[in-house]
Amino acid sequence: MSKKIDFKKGKLRDVGTIFDFCRIGILALSFIALFVIYVLLFGGKIENNRYATSTIKFYNENSATDFQIEQILVYSSAYANDHSDNGNLTDISISQFSDIAIYIDNKKNSNDLSEKNTVNKLYIDNIAVSIAQENPQIKLGYKNFSLFGKYNSILDAEDARIDFTVAHSNTEKDQIATQKIENEEDETNYSNVPTFYTDCSNPITLSYINENLIEHLNYKNKYVPFSGAILNTAKINLDTIKPKISFDIHLFNNYNEEYVRSVYLDLVFKDNKSSIVDGYIIQYNNYENGSLSFLKK
Repeated sequence: MSKKIDFKKGKLRDVGTIFDFCRIGILALSFIALFVIYVLLFGGKIENNRYATSTIKFYNENSATDFQIEQILVYSSAYANDHSDNGNLTDISISQFSDIAIYIDNKKNSNDLSEKNTVNKLYIDNIAVSIAQENPQIKLGYKNFSLFGKYNSILDAEDARIDFTVAHSNTEKDQIATQKIENEEDETNYSNVPTFYTDCSNPITLSYINENLIEHLNYKNKYVPFSGAILNTAKINLDTIKPKISFDIHLFNNYNEEYVRSVYLDLVFKDNKSSIVDGYIIQYNNYENGSLSFLKK
C-alpha cells in the first residue's frame, strides 16, 4: 500500500514557522525600541542620581571628621578716645569693635587625644568684610583672649590671612599664657602673636574694629560712656555700620591631613532683648549638632 504525502500540511508548517520567527523578531525589535526610549528618557536621571549619590557619599565621608566648630561667641561694643590736650572731651573719636571667639570640638569621635584629632598647623584666609558704610577704616586680626571684651588696638591681617603658632606642650601653653610684650603691668601689652593649642583647648580669637566712625567730636556732657552707648549719643546709624564677615579656617592634624571650614558671620547689634547702645551686646551660636564640621581636603 502506497503512502500519500500531504504537501499542503507541510507548507502550512513552513508558513507557521516563518510566522513564529517574524513574531519573535518583532517582539525583539519592540523591546530594543522600548529600551532605547527608556535610556533616552531616564538615562540622564540615572546618571544624575548616581552623581548625586556619589557627591553625598563624598560629602559624608569627608564631613565625618574629628573637627567641628562647637560655638561662636561675639561681643560687640564701642569705644571713645579723647584727643583733647587738657582732657576736657572737646576732641574725641569713636570706634566700634566686635571680639570673636570660635571654639573647636575635636572629641566628637573620640575623647582621647591622638595624632588624628590634634592640630599641627592652623591659618585663616579669604577674610572679607561687607558693610554699607562709605569709606570705613576697618581692621580684622588676631586678639589675645586675655583682652576679649576690652577695646584694644590690633594688627590688621596681611593679605587677608592670619597664621597661628601652635603650642604642642603644656610648657609652651604656660609660656604663651603669661607672655607679654613689654610692661607686665600693662594689660594692653599681651602678646599679639596668633596662638592656638594643639588639643583645641583654647578658642580662635579675633577682633574686628571699625575705627573713627566720628573723628572729631566735641563732647559737651561731663560723662562719656566708653561703651556702645556712645553710638546712641553720637546718633550713629547701626544699620550702616553693621558688618558681614567671612573667612576660611584651615587646620592640619599631626598626620598632616588638611581640613577646612568656611565661616559666615552676620553681626547682630540689636535683638528683642538688648542692643549695642545699651553698652554691649553678646551674640552666641551653638553648633553641637555638627552643622559646622570641617571638611577634609
